[in-house]
Amino acid sequence: MDIPAYRERLVKPRVKFEFWHHKTISLFIPGFAEHQHWLNEACARNGIDSKNAAILLSEEEVGANKFHGKGPVLIANIPSYLDPYFAELVSAEPEIINIGSLDLRSRESLLVWNVTDSDGRIHSVAVPAGILPDLLTPTVNRDGKGMSFARFVFRCGEGAFLGAFWFDDDDVLGAQAASMCSQSYLDYSEEEQAAADARTIKAGSPTPWVGTPWTDDDGSIFTQLPVFSK
Repeated sequence: MDIPAYRERLVKPRVKFEFWHHKTISLFIPGFAEHQHWLNEACARNGIDSKNAAILLSEEEVGANKFHGKGPVLIANIPSYLDPYFAELVSAEPEIINIGSLDLRSRESLLVWNVTDSDGRIHSVAVPAGILPDLLTPTVNRDGKGMSFARFVFRCGEGAFLGAFWFDDDDVLGAQAASMCSQSYLDYSEEEQAAADARTIKAGSPTPWVGTPWTDDDGSIFTQLPVFSK
């Protein structure tokens, strides 16, 4: 059996983060108020709380800026209860995981930021991983190696964090693998399916975490932000 040669993973450049009051975001994104108004209307039409939702702006919509140059940006409004953990959550490296619906009938690949509180409970904020092709900007690191760069603005309460993360070839492969696995079929027993259906009825939805913080049986809280684009 051929064993592939060891390939050292590229070191990702450090990313700067800036904390701003939400009223100063217009210095970074001139049309921010208009974009937020559009998101509010889109959420209202879909019965979603805009305080737990996001909008993906194209490079043309956001324009060039002093913070991270040209490229698309994700503006995400995250639950206000996360304010004490805001800085730690935003500066965490997001990961791609597959989340199964409570009824066990579907799975989705998500880009997830996690933070653990002092009691050991995990708080997660996620967006669909399917937005990555429209969020990533191909570029190179300081060594001239190809990577992609993603910019985001997280809003929580009165604060806003401007940040970003790098995405390399290994991340791309991981995203592709997660996407393929999310589409695979899993066979469950009648007992497992019945228990899942009962849990879904109790929760009121197979995905109760979409658009609202949802507390799991272990005390962890998960929120998936619906992402809209114009």
